[in-house]
Amino acid sequence: MAAEVDDRYLRQPQTRRGVLRTCCGCASAALIANTTTAATAAPRLFEGCLLTPAGYERYRSLGEGLYPVAEGLISRNRHWHTTFDPAIDRDLDRALGVVADLFGVNPAFGFYDPAKLQNPVGIETNGMNAFASPENTDILGTRGTVGFGWDLFHREFYQFDNSGLTMMAIIAHEFGHILQQDRGHLPAIKVGYPLKSEINADFLSGYFLGSRKQRLPSLQFRKAGELFARLGGADHGTSQERLDAAEAGFRVAYVENSSLDDAVRAGLEYIGFQL
Repeated sequence: MAAEVDDRYLRQPQTRRGVLRTCCGCASAALIANTTTAATAAPRLFEGCLLTPAGYERYRSLGEGLYPVAEGLISRNRHWHTTFDPAIDRDLDRALGVVADLFGVNPAFGFYDPAKLQNPVGIETNGMNAFASPENTDILGTRGTVGFGWDLFHREFYQFDNSGLTMMAIIAHEFGHILQQDRGHLPAIKVGYPLKSEINADFLSGYFLGSRKQRLPSLQFRKAGELFARLGGADHGTSQERLDAAEAGFRVAYVENSSLDDAVRAGLEYIGFQL
């Protein structure tokens, strides 16, 4: 647990349930992948929360629907999974659009069943319930793919945080990976342990959080801080490392009022990478 972290922003009490309705959702998080290597030669599916080419092929073979952020991705995806609440569907769609607009990205997005992605020994996808991939779908105008596990949605929204904040925190992290790819930085920063690409995605998500706080000062994000305590570890970094990165990104937006280009530069410098 990251009890000593300077998390005065992320651990403020969450007093508003309408996080999705105000399109504020974000902090910086993503689920951890189990890094145990199978005894067999099964192909790797994940690198951090980035889907490998083999993983992407496995995902696409499921035949699940994906839709661009700007065109009602949740409401149009009913042949797969809906939240079973039309109001939540609409709010989530709008919140996703806010993340996409700020980062200047437009990935295809959809729910999926992580159990269907497991390799024969079922190791690699244990605990991995959200991912990003630079691979493109056949949906015109989209770049990259973000998948969100149906069981993860159910767990975060109905067990941990029915404001939707932690769910959007995870999504913001994944959209950060799409931004890394679009800017051409991803191959160079997908190194180290924890992966620098994961820490940088947390920084970018913190930037998103700060930008929403700047526009809506009353927003508070206690649940986001709790998310780090639950999900820190493995190649994504410890709770403290992740929360520190999010705080740094938050300050770049909320205190320094930096543009996205300046935030991208600051985020790369934070992980020791120079443009």
